[in-house]
Amino acid sequence: MPGSLSAGEVQVMSRTWAHSTHDLYDFEAVNSEVSSNVFSLSMTATFHREKSGEVKMATPDTDLPPASQSLAMLLMRRGRYFIDRVRQSNGIEEEEPHRPQRLWLVVRDLGLFGSAEQGGNGLTLQENDVLKLGRSRFRVRQLVTKQPEILEGQVSDEHRERLRCQTLLRLDEFCGTAPKHSAHAPEEATCRICLFEGTDPEDPLISPCSCKGSISWVHLNCCKYWIKSKLDEAQDDCGSFFYQPIACELCKTNFPMRVKQGTPSEWIISGMERWRKSGTGVEQILDLVETPTPEPPYIVLEGSARHSSKKDRGFHILSLADGKEVKLGRSHDCHVSMNDVSISRCQARIKFEQGQFVLQDNGSKFGTLVAMRRPCLLEPGKTVSIQAGRTVLSLRLAPPVTKQSSGAAAATPFAVCGAASAAAAAAAELGEQESVVEAPTAVLSTNTGCSGIAADVGDSDDSQRASPRDSTNTDASAPCDL
Repeated sequence: MPGSLSAGEVQVMSRTWAHSTHDLYDFEAVNSEVSSNVFSLSMTATFHREKSGEVKMATPDTDLPPASQSLAMLLMRRGRYFIDRVRQSNGIEEEEPHRPQRLWLVVRDLGLFGSAEQGGNGLTLQENDVLKLGRSRFRVRQLVTKQPEILEGQVSDEHRERLRCQTLLRLDEFCGTAPKHSAHAPEEATCRICLFEGTDPEDPLISPCSCKGSISWVHLNCCKYWIKSKLDEAQDDCGSFFYQPIACELCKTNFPMRVKQGTPSEWIISGMERWRKSGTGVEQILDLVETPTPEPPYIVLEGSARHSSKKDRGFHILSLADGKEVKLGRSHDCHVSMNDVSISRCQARIKFEQGQFVLQDNGSKFGTLVAMRRPCLLEPGKTVSIQAGRTVLSLRLAPPVTKQSSGAAAATPFAVCGAASAAAAAAAELGEQESVVEAPTAVLSTNTGCSGIAADVGDSDDSQRASPRDSTNTDASAPCDL
């Protein structure tokens, strides 16, 4: 790396892997397979990758060469610098072939718990974050830290029930299978499983799928028994398990987790049965799929429907009770095991520390990433590494010169990565821009294949996330097409 930085100057180091393979970056690549450039600037600029793989800098109004790929933009506002995806001056995103790729934070370069050399890299997770491990992707659907402790008479029954529901597993919401309304069965209806007629309040005949005619009716307990036989009930002592929606073998419609009978009205929750009351009748909500109750703290990860094999698509409910950590990787010993050559044997870990879920990279070959969507603030003296396709950009803002440090040696580029403390204060300075993303404190680790930092993977040209904090598309019922 070149020597020192002037106060208020940003140094950007780009590294591009020679192989264009699923937008992966190989941290173990030798120098001959990685091309790198270093830029020092103090103004707004964009970065693009040419067809040869070389990364170059340009002003925002510069026309890009043919077949070049937009990477990112360094934006200067009121003396502060932000890293964001490339946008046109009128706010319209670039069209092909210059449309920028998605930006990702490199987890292995973030040292929330000490230096990266000491294995202290990590990033605090939030709901709706998108994780990328090699070619596989996951969305964080739910985070539950602890069970609320409420004394009798401390709050109203309604408030107590509301607090209890905040820690309930919301799989039906994530699967997009709202409670299905089932009409009352006719007297001559028979169960398609046990072939018996008749219904009673404890075991009513229901119509849980899209089948029509005489095969549409099934006893509640018969259907629950059949679904339970299809579920993978492998779980640990803390209640961790993997869930995939079960589909009807005839109409191929996914069974809802609950069915309802009666007249719609407002919710009242009581144990495993849910009721709605109205002036015209009562609606009963019946649980169709019974799942284990995980012990808090626990996290729910949804596998991508587009980037995973069919057997990996579903929901991983992972409990971190009793100080346990979750391992993700290719090994069968991992709690989330993925059969993919781009995944290391133990790719990453999730820990629960100081009331937060922390994602840590385990020195994997192709790295662990968290999607970015909003502009990321650069803090003086800190370094932030992002991934765009097969290119890694590491940015460091030189600290201001003070009287105490004026006689000291110039700061070494790419020593420490961003802090979250000043990100919120800078949000207002972006005007009509999106919310500022917090740049987590990070220490860049040394890569044997490149001079300086280690970074990783980026992918796709769909809607942008800057830092793992996602504010749009937070609809929990939306399908997980990451």
